[in-house]
This record gives sequence, C-alpha cells and structure tokens, in this order.
Amino acid sequence: MQRVVGLLLVFVLVTQALAGGTLRIPLVASKLKSEDPPLSHFAASLGGVTKPTFKNNGMMSYTTQISIGTPPQKFMISLDLTYSDSLIAGINCETASCKDRKLFNQKKSSTFKLMPNIKANNSVVGSDKITIGDTTINDFTFSVASVFNFPYKNSPVSGILGLANNSYSKMGSDNLLTSLVNMQTINQSLFSIYLDPQANSENSFVLFGGMDESKYSGAIHWRPVTSNRFWSVRLVSITLDGTRVYYCNNPCRAVFSTVDPYIYGPPVSVRQVNKALNIYKNCSNYYTRPRLVFHLGPHFLSIPRSSYISRVGDECESLLQEGSVLRQNWVLGNLFLRSYYTVFDADNRRIGWGALEPTVLTN
Repeated sequence: MQRVVGLLLVFVLVTQALAGGTLRIPLVASKLKSEDPPLSHFAASLGGVTKPTFKNNGMMSYTTQISIGTPPQKFMISLDLTYSDSLIAGINCETASCKDRKLFNQKKSSTFKLMPNIKANNSVVGSDKITIGDTTINDFTFSVASVFNFPYKNSPVSGILGLANNSYSKMGSDNLLTSLVNMQTINQSLFSIYLDPQANSENSFVLFGGMDESKYSGAIHWRPVTSNRFWSVRLVSITLDGTRVYYCNNPCRAVFSTVDPYIYGPPVSVRQVNKALNIYKNCSNYYTRPRLVFHLGPHFLSIPRSSYISRVGDECESLLQEGSVLRQNWVLGNLFLRSYYTVFDADNRRIGWGALEPTVLTN
C-alpha cells in the first residue's frame, strides 16, 4: 500500500512539473495599413526605413492584452525583440496618434509607485503590478510615455514589452522574461513564437519557458546570437532558385523583430535582390517566383513568394524594403517569422528555428 501511495505521489509531482514552468500568451493578428512605417527601436535607431507605398498587402501586427495597476487598466501591447525596456502611453501623451489609443492613468492606480531617480526621455518611470495571461508581476518597472509615435493606424497597440538583452535596459530594470524567471513562473530563460499569417487568427502565441513541439517538424536548428543587445544571427547570403543574389563580404547581422511587418536591408543590397526577383508589376510571373532563401550560418531558411511579394488584384511588387541607414544589417520581421517556429534562448545566447513544413529548412 505504501508503495502505491509513493508511486502516486511521484506521478502527481511529475505531472505538476510538466504542467508548470511555462506561460503561454495568445497573440492577436491585425491587418496593417500599408503606408505605416515600422515601430521597432532597432530600425528607428538606424535611421528608419523607406516608407512603403503598397495599397493593401495584408501585413500583420501581433499584439497581446495586459492589465496594469489597481484597479486593472487593460491595454493591447506589442512584444519588442529589439528593445530592453517596457513602456505604455500615458494620459499626458502629446502625440497626435495617442488620441485614438487607450492610455494609462497612473493617478487611478493605487499600486503605482513613481521612481523619480530614474530618468527617461519624454516619460516618467514607475512600477506597478501587471498581469499577462494568468500571471501577475508586482512592482514591474516601465515608463509612462508623454511622447510615443504609434506607427500603425489601425493597430490597437498602446505600448511595448521589451524582450531584448536585459543588460541594455536604460532604466536598469528586469524585462518581462527575467521577471518571469525570477518569480519561478518559468523554469528557463527561453521563449518561443508561432505567428499565424491569417488575420484575426487566435492561433498565434508566445510560449515563455518552453517549446510547443506540435507546431514544428523535425529538430530545432540553432545559431549563436551575434549581438549582446539584439536577437540577431550572422547572415551569409541570400539565394534565389539556387543562385546567390546577395553575399555579405563583411560581418552582417539578421536582426529579428516581432514588431516590424516587413523585411528590411541596406538600400543597395535590397535593390540587388529585387532586381534578381524580377517581379512583374502585372503579376504575370507571380506563380513562377521561387522561394527566397536566407543563408544563416550553416542553415538555409526559405520563405514563400507570398512572404516577399505584395499582390493586390493584378498589381505585384516586392515586400523587401530599403533601410535608410541599415549598414550591413537586415531586419527580418513578421514576414519571415511567420514561416518558422522560432525559439529565443537567453540562457545559451542562441536562436533556433523549427520548420512548419519538412522541406523549408536545410543544413
């Protein structure tokens, strides 16, 4: 009898361990207006990008809901891989686009604590409790912005939660991932992302602390992170139909962004790749365009034509955008990320990809 009880206890403990240690957060996909520029701090820090002119290409913004304060105030926010800190637009926001957003009122939260010793541009810094999913983090540090440019006219985003390297925090605070680890909500400093390309889909998610093996095929292919600040890996070349159309002579980075919808690169390089793509404006060669392949270290990751061509009726053009001052860096936004199950491992400073289809990722 004691043996049976003991086995039952072990089973319960193992079951609890398997069930715990992760936090799954749903992401809501919303269509963006094509004239909107990017939001990511990485793209902005390098001078931004050329403004797209597409009529309607179905690009997506992926957001999730959080609540802040007591009583809770609810907001839709973006998870930003290129920024370490978190911010929310406040009621004193002076930006014109703030008029159409939900804004945080710290005066109505009994748990908000002002942190006057920490300075931030166009904002005040404080801490409050935030709830994401079914998890509440007490005394989470963030800035309440009085100036914040919302780039997406029809996206509900009111702020960001930064997920870049914690050591680059301008406020000296823990980001969301570190906070979840410190609370022992998750067992490892790792998160994975699945983005569904369908608008208004409820299938997209970020999983903190683990991976969902049902969402990818085969093994995860890993590459070391090449920057202490950003989630980036080395980019070697870009090929099309077996022919190299771009090669990086100097160390190049592919920086991943969950906020930027497009793929951005140095102007000369993007023009070079777009010339090779040879996309007819009348879409007559749309179905003959092959997958575009990015050589990231020893791995070759490809994306389908629908991820690099905007097609509206009988009008087609490339979705590869020119960055104004991107140097040798490329930004791989949601267009790229939604082709793979992507894992960001902070403990081991690496990024991994799982193929959604068996044939799109090779060594």
